Amino acid sequence: MIIILGKTEKAISLLNDAKFKDASRVEVYIGLADVFKEMGAIENVVESFEEALRECPKSVSLYNYIGSFYNDEMEKPQLAIAYFMLGLLITPSDPILLNNLGIAQVAAGDYIKAINNLSSAIEHDADYKDAYR
Repeated sequence: MIIILGKTEKAISLLNDAKFKDASRVEVYIGLADVFKEMGAIENVVESFEEALRECPKSVSLYNYIGSFYNDEMEKPQLAIAYFMLGLLITPSDPILLNNLGIAQVAAGDYIKAINNLSSAIEHDADYKDAYR
C-alpha cells in the first residue's frame, strides 16, 4: 500500500525499523527487495537478498523469492535454478520450488529436467495446479 502511494522512503524506513526489531522475519527483507525493485535499485535488491540469507538461511520462501526474481525479473535462469536447488536442499518435496525450478529449466532450455521437476511437483501435491500449465 505504501509503495502504491509512492512513499518509498517511508516504506524503506518502516521495513528497516521492523528488521531491527526482529532480524529473523524473512518477509521484511522480501518487502525491502520489493520496494527497491520498484525503484529500479537492483544493487539494493541484491544487498537485501544477501542480508536475508545471512539472517534467514533456512527460509525456503526466501530461496523461492530470490530464484523467481532472477528468473522472472532478471532473465537469468541459471542463477534462478541455483537458488531453487538451494531451497530444495531444505525441503526436497516443496511443490512450489519444484514448479518454479521447472519453469526456470524451460527458460534455460533444459526441457527434460523441467518435465521431471514439474511432474514431481504434481506427484507431491496433485492439487498444485500451477505445475499443470
